[in-house]
Amino acid sequence: MWRALDATWYRTYRARFAPNPAAWSVTDSAPARRAGWIAPHPDGLTRSTGDQGEGPTLSGSPANPMRWWARASFGLPAAADPDSIRVRITVLNADQRANRFRLNDGAWTPLPPTATHNGTPYTFGPAPLPGARPGTNTLYFEAQETVVNNPFNGAGVMAHFIISYDVPGLGTRSWTRMVCCDGSVYYLDENGDRQDTLPLSSSLVACGSGPDPLVLCDDSGMFLRHISYVGGQVVTTDTDLEGSPYTPSGPVRSCTPGQ
Repeated sequence: MWRALDATWYRTYRARFAPNPAAWSVTDSAPARRAGWIAPHPDGLTRSTGDQGEGPTLSGSPANPMRWWARASFGLPAAADPDSIRVRITVLNADQRANRFRLNDGAWTPLPPTATHNGTPYTFGPAPLPGARPGTNTLYFEAQETVVNNPFNGAGVMAHFIISYDVPGLGTRSWTRMVCCDGSVYYLDENGDRQDTLPLSSSLVACGSGPDPLVLCDDSGMFLRHISYVGGQVVTTDTDLEGSPYTPSGPVRSCTPGQ
């Protein structure tokens, strides 16, 4: 039985180009966070360069392929429902061939023979994958080299995987995000009670489309600061009292009576 704890693990490298750039012609068409190549050697070749922690030279043949493995870890919150965990894996390219993958100590899932160098991309899921669990998960890929090492042969894998899950009982709640003058942040719940952090597995989204702006002052008087939450980032826009764009002058501060 293959066990990750029994294996000898070497460094894995992010590779941008093969020895012949045209050889690794497949790219990830995902709209965001596109997958890239990983390789067992820093230059994307089958041979070892002698880098510290680098694995041995890969040299095989169709009759006697030489296998190698890659792994990637990710975390799922402790509150995640194990039965809801879904995995989507797209093996976009492999040099020379991707054989199979597994999650943690789950069963191996085989890949078709077309999951090879510039072959046909293969997608698994979204579907349950044996071995998925809350906490740290590790995905293992098994690849193989089927050609004899030479200065022009590359070795690598490019795969894109997406994990989805449910957190039961969390539902939708509302908090007010308070940003202090020193940059520190805390939250007020629906009852007005202070919370220094949000519950595990929660995420911030904008509440409604027109939150009330903050009334602030600078050296020229009063203005409005509009705060929204877009794509995981806090976005602020300043306007004058009539709604026209405004650029503060001098220190920004809370307004005092008479301003």
